[in-house]
Amino acid sequence: MEGSSREDFLVRVQAALEFLENAVSDGRIGVYGTATWNGYRRSPGSRDYLSLAELDEVARKVGARTTTSESSSCPSISECRRL
Repeated sequence: MEGSSREDFLVRVQAALEFLENAVSDGRIGVYGTATWNGYRRSPGSRDYLSLAELDEVARKVGARTTTSESSSCPSISECRRL
């Protein structure tokens, strides 16, 4: 998100998700996901905080069937609890 407003970032995320959804529909890929070094672990007030709920909302706008139960990778149990 560095160098972008939150709104610009979410527009870019939506475009990326649209591309990925088309790739799934075309059979070029089977699944995709998101990853971040710090964004999911930051506090909600941080500029680089990423909300899974907010990303889920953007994904649903492009018709993605989202789930939080397929897989999750966290550096520690305490970090996973924050998700």
